[in-house]
Amino acid sequence: MKKYWFIFMILIMFFFVSCKPEGEESLPEKEDFEETPINPDQPVETEAEIKEIIEDYLSTIVLPEITKENLLFLDKVVYLEKEIVLGWETDHPALTSKGIVTREFTDVTVHIAVTGSIGEVSVTKEMGSVIVLSYGQEIFTNVVNELTILEEVGGDIFLPTLINGVRIVWATSDKNILDKNGKYSYVPVDTYVTLSATLIFGEHDEYIDSKEFIVLVKTYPNQTKLELVAENISLPSFVEGDLVLPTEFDYGVSGSWKSSNNQVIASDGTVTLTNKEETVVMTLTLTSGGETLDLVFEVKTKIMVETERKLNNHILVDRAESYLEANMVNVEVKNGKLVLVEGATEGYYQSLIYNTKSYTELVASWAAISSTTSTCELEIRVKADTAWSKYFTYGVWGLGRNNLYYNQTDTRVRMNTDEILLNSPYKGKAFQYKITLRRNTADVASPVLSLVAVTLNIENYTYAPSTAALPAQVDYDVPKLNQNEVPEIGNSICSPTTSTMLLKFKGFNFTDKDAQYEHRYIAGLVADRGHNNPTYGNWVYNTVTMGAFGLNAYVQRMYSWSELKYHLATVGPVGASIKGNTGLYTTGGHLIVVRGYKEINGKTYVICNDPNINSRFGAGLFVYYEFPLDVFENFWRGVVYVVE
Repeated sequence: MKKYWFIFMILIMFFFVSCKPEGEESLPEKEDFEETPINPDQPVETEAEIKEIIEDYLSTIVLPEITKENLLFLDKVVYLEKEIVLGWETDHPALTSKGIVTREFTDVTVHIAVTGSIGEVSVTKEMGSVIVLSYGQEIFTNVVNELTILEEVGGDIFLPTLINGVRIVWATSDKNILDKNGKYSYVPVDTYVTLSATLIFGEHDEYIDSKEFIVLVKTYPNQTKLELVAENISLPSFVEGDLVLPTEFDYGVSGSWKSSNNQVIASDGTVTLTNKEETVVMTLTLTSGGETLDLVFEVKTKIMVETERKLNNHILVDRAESYLEANMVNVEVKNGKLVLVEGATEGYYQSLIYNTKSYTELVASWAAISSTTSTCELEIRVKADTAWSKYFTYGVWGLGRNNLYYNQTDTRVRMNTDEILLNSPYKGKAFQYKITLRRNTADVASPVLSLVAVTLNIENYTYAPSTAALPAQVDYDVPKLNQNEVPEIGNSICSPTTSTMLLKFKGFNFTDKDAQYEHRYIAGLVADRGHNNPTYGNWVYNTVTMGAFGLNAYVQRMYSWSELKYHLATVGPVGASIKGNTGLYTTGGHLIVVRGYKEINGKTYVICNDPNINSRFGAGLFVYYEFPLDVFENFWRGVVYVVE
């Protein structure tokens, strides 16, 4: 009988071993222990002895620390000839009491207890915990490991932002070359850029990692550069003014122009209209790294009509002595000046149309003797690209009147105080003016017009006459006046104070009008009652006031120190509009007299009468000051009051 019982137990043990599911992690089985066959004739142990057997077995059970596979939880074993029934308990469904694993997004720690029973005797043991590995970590790790991008790019690059639920946020070491969205920008030479990827996974961003890629961003091939530039180059098929012919382009491409007829359209874009329509072939040769590409444009020119002229520089000083009789209505030229014909109370002169270089703003002014009963009104219109604006007026002006006008607007052009401005993106291509003379009655003296001046602000324009033959020092003894001495209005009359100094330099004296402050008297004459009532700094009204005393005065824009230096040496002092840091103070807008210059040991100083300077800037200072040329060039706005 004992023999058969032993064989039966061996078969039972073999059954449990052979039935372990494939892939499962198992707990210690009975063959791991030395067992003796159950002897039914042995005496029955006490409860304490049975508990000891159970505890002894339970102490042999070893659980894995982590798992992602099912565990084999045996429900019974035979140990020391005793059959022990096992009952398992877990505190989380990620690992059930049957040992079944259900992986979740994040790792789960499951606490396990096992109860061993022999008959009515039971012992429960806390087995510690097992970490059930998440599937999230596996997905995340795979995405991190498999994320790759191109190592070399010559254009936009695809940067994934979502893979298998993993979000990817990109950063770049140089957004101007290759940005965080993979957008490529041209680089003149091959350049390395680091792209950083931050990978984020989970509802609460449980998984975060980063990865860097070094990408070689390559420049365009030369032929590609040429083709890209060529796509954006065009010339109008019909022109009536100068062409802008660029020679430097994107991607380091350079170009040179060639004309089939330089007499009509020069290689620099200068257009000379004739009395017939001309057809000119313009050829642009683009060059990049030894490779070239030719572009050919056919351009026709407008017929020059008798009412038009070409202005080749930045200022027109149109003197009455050269006016065309055909353009006069009730006016005539006498002694080189424009006046009303006898008996007329109103008349005008309309100028030719002046075709110009492309400009963004202009200032028009005039010089005429006038009074409270005889006046001038200057109107000017602008050709904005292909369309003419309305006429803008500087108001009816007479010396001693309450003179005023207001800002005006048109579709493409606007007037802001003394400047006519082109609204972006329009450019001025031509202008035409009309000057109207009036008097109250026929027996009142006519206004007497000397000239009209129009000065332009031209883009990418330079003008620098030679100064090699000029003297090393020029200084005109311009009388000094300080604006701050004048009560109430002193802080706002820099412009009329400048004009007064220039008038006094020309020999005028106004002490009979204001014995204490001559510049206060002139301030009343230059006042523009239409802007801020009054504005004393209107450039045009200041020069017109000087012109009303018989001087040829006007506003001019200059383009270099050389141009101003040449004027100082050959004509005389000017009023200069300034803005910025003078070294003594900073101004948002100011007028000073430039009376000369001097060159000492290779350094140039600009000699000025600044109506704002007095002893508060230094002991002994009063109006006169010498500015270093580099300082002067930084604050000079390029606009001057010319008094011939």
